[in-house]
Order: sequence, then structure tokens, then C-alpha cells
Amino acid sequence: MRWIFFCYFICTWFSSGYASEGFTYTLAGDVMLGRHVAEGFHPLKKVESHLAQGDLTLVNQEFVFTNSTHHIGKKAFYFKAPPSHVSILSNAGIDFVSLANNHSLDYGKIGLKQTLAVLQKKKITFAGAGFSFPQASEAALFSKKGKRIAVIAATDNMPEWETCEKACVNFCAMDSTCLKRLTTQISDLKKNGIDFVIISFHWGGNWVDKPSPVYRYYAHTLLDAGADLIFGHSAHTLQGIEVYKGKPIFYSLGNVIDDYELDPKWRNDLSILAHVDYNNLGQLKKIRITPIQINALKTQIADQKNRDIIFNRIKKLSALLGSQIFSYLEIF
Repeated sequence: MRWIFFCYFICTWFSSGYASEGFTYTLAGDVMLGRHVAEGFHPLKKVESHLAQGDLTLVNQEFVFTNSTHHIGKKAFYFKAPPSHVSILSNAGIDFVSLANNHSLDYGKIGLKQTLAVLQKKKITFAGAGFSFPQASEAALFSKKGKRIAVIAATDNMPEWETCEKACVNFCAMDSTCLKRLTTQISDLKKNGIDFVIISFHWGGNWVDKPSPVYRYYAHTLLDAGADLIFGHSAHTLQGIEVYKGKPIFYSLGNVIDDYELDPKWRNDLSILAHVDYNNLGQLKKIRITPIQINALKTQIADQKNRDIIFNRIKKLSALLGSQIFSYLEIF
């Protein structure tokens, strides 16, 4: 079977190599290294080389690195991993983790403090949580290949974590006030010499395969304000991909690794790694995807049957967005 796609999107069975020129961002969804995953060994070993393809690799870290046993609040699940497991991220070449989500404060200020220290020691950059609102909302900055890159991480989850009495996340109520704040931040970054702005958004509920009109409006408005790429996560399942005015929107990239129960309808064990290639002018060149699956608490390249499921799902969900990513498809 062979798949050929034109326009912006190229699917490859095994995404190999860097873009011949320009810049590549590798995006992956939710990473949870706690509970049963923490009991195993090398859960990302089989996809390390694929994660490391990007000049900049980004994931959503949906747990904390801590030894604390004192979780806060009343929730069904609290996620943490031993601090030593940070090597799983660094060995996979992960450069950035988003902490703007509903698990970064599971173990309160102590858990967050230990998490930030562990990440800093391994030189993994983060954004989206902190001990004051300015810290939680501050963009992460990178300088790569002569380009200055900023990543803003925000979430509409956990409104009770908005106030920064002890610690907080960069909460966004998905209203006009938050939209104005984010568009102003994007504008200020561009005025101060930032070449490329990524918005990492942990938005929406679980088990949803289509973004709401509010999320689409937000994504379009942020791109119109000067952002260059929207990196979405939270649904624990794949959603469609859109290219809006030459800029990509990944509404949800699903799960990279976790120990969640498999839902046969949503197939939360199937996901993708997205390698987004830009030319030297900063224009979107192509998107290559690596299909992945979680099997026995380890992530691996998806087998033939599951690749077909993943590709068909992306095609269907992207078409529902009116996206012309798959303008031509050949199967034989």
C-alpha cells in the first residue's frame, strides 16, 4: 500500500532524516511517565530516534517529577514519576515540555518545585506553570539555526489553579480577555525580534475528536495575530489537522505514552509524531507524520493495520475541518 499526498501534508511509513534545509519542529502529544509506566524500562526507546528528528522537539508533560506523597485537591487521578525518569525525556531528545495542564499541580508547590529543578538540571525547557502568574505565562525562548523561537503554553483546564497563592498554571478561560492577553503577548514577542511563535494549548475535554468552534476561532485569531503554529493536546485521542493561511494547527496529537485503559472506540493507544518542516524563509514546506502505538507500556512504530487506521482517521477528521491537506490520495 502506498499513500501519496500533495499540498502541505506528506505521510511517511518511517519518517527519516531532517529537512534538507530550513527548520523542523517535531511535535508529540501527552506524555505520562507515572504509575505503571514508571515500573517499566525505556518506554520511549523504540521511538527515540523519531522524536529526536526535530531541530526542536516539543511534548506535553502530563505529570510531575517528585518524591512527594502529598497530593492536593480531590481528583480521580494524580500523576507523578520518580525524578530519575527525566532521563527518558532527555534520551529522546525532547527540548521542551508544556506544563500548562491539569496535572502539573497534582502535588502542589512542592511537586512543581521539584519538577522544575529536575527539568532545569537536564536542560529541558518548559512553560505554562510557575509560582507567580508572570512566571506561568512567560514564553520559553530558544535560539536555533539563527532563528529566535518562543513557545507560549496555556490551558483551559483546572480554573481553580488560576490563582497564584502558591503555584499556578497559565489558565485561559477561552474568553475575550484571555484572547486579548495572548494576542498582545504574541505581538510583543514579534516586536522584540522573535521569528517564530508556537502556542501550546492543553484545551478541551477527553474523548472528543473534533475541536469546538470556540477552539477553532481561538486558533485562527492567534495565527492572525502573528503566531506561526498551534500545538494542541488534551483529548487523549487524535483530532484533525488544519492549515490556515499557510500555518498549521494540530488540534490534538493524542497520547505518546501512558498506562490508560484502552478504549476500543477512541483507540487512545494510537497517535502520531508530527515533523513540521519549514524552508529558509520560514514558510511551511511539508508535514511528515510517524504513526505510533502504545503496546505493553511502551511506545513503538505502528504496525501496518494500525497505520491504516491512523491515516484514515486523520484524513476523515481533517476533511471535517474543511482542510485540503489530503488533496490527492492514491492507495494500491
